[in-house]
Amino acid sequence: MSKGTPNSLCEALQNRQNLGEWLEWLRDSGSEAAINTRRFLNYAVDCLTIGEKQKFLKKIKRNKKTSSSDQIFETIFELVAHQFFKQFEIQCDYEPKIDGKTPDLTCQISGIEYVIDVFVTYSPSKTVKNVGPGLISSLDTDKPDESRSKKIADKIEEKVKNYTVLKRPILLFIGLGDNNILSIDSIEQALYGIHISEYLEKHHFPKDFHFEKRRGRCLLSPGLEPMHKELSAVIVCDWFDTLNSHDRGKRLNSVVLHHFDPLQPLPPQVFSPFQDVCWKKTGERNWVPSTYSERNWVAKFTEANTFAFGRYTADEPW
Repeated sequence: MSKGTPNSLCEALQNRQNLGEWLEWLRDSGSEAAINTRRFLNYAVDCLTIGEKQKFLKKIKRNKKTSSSDQIFETIFELVAHQFFKQFEIQCDYEPKIDGKTPDLTCQISGIEYVIDVFVTYSPSKTVKNVGPGLISSLDTDKPDESRSKKIADKIEEKVKNYTVLKRPILLFIGLGDNNILSIDSIEQALYGIHISEYLEKHHFPKDFHFEKRRGRCLLSPGLEPMHKELSAVIVCDWFDTLNSHDRGKRLNSVVLHHFDPLQPLPPQVFSPFQDVCWKKTGERNWVPSTYSERNWVAKFTEANTFAFGRYTADEPW
């Protein structure tokens, strides 16, 4: 490492102020869960090239763009995304420079190069209220500043417009920041204007749905035509603490939400056993969703530096 460059993630976090509860726990805690999470992240750092590792650790240590705990966590989530792809034997480049742009990652899948942007999303402040110790109430309305799906849809549009100039298909890797409130349903609403659970066998998308008061649906124009077709898919990830008291640590739940009419489709089941939500065209401006796998698959990082998969439920946390 060059002079002044930290050698590890924890070293990069040393002397950082106002890290927030989770990042301080990650840096300082001697608990088994913290140790396992640090091991995973340190392994992920070591999987970067020397130049990529220097770039990442410097970014954590002193970059003005990572001054808040949320921004530092988002930078760490870029590392989670890099490792996510690696576990499926997909090699990524970290922050490559392409025609004046610096996407978070690029990769090749089935011979096609994809541009990947990574970000973590949070509920708008007006939708969350602390009502007591450890108690939070939430609301989600059709008002722009009280709509999670509207905020997420706007961010997705911003990201896609930024990278469209590169003339490459785009993947977004989105982390759920406040995962006790946000859910994958919020991302579905942001993309399609509906939750997939609303879909019935007789329905056709989008003609059988009323969107007047629905926020989000950034993949549909006001005239219900497909938009942002450069976006192939969104990979949504919930990186959470398991309730399994016998095997503490992080679990990763992921769902791949495909554009219903992209310029370049992402092949389904690339990230199996995680769920894919794909679409089949059934007529003029009509699509029906099809899902691969179940939504309750999660992954954990093992001592062999690989993902192990299991089903996670409230009654039987894995």
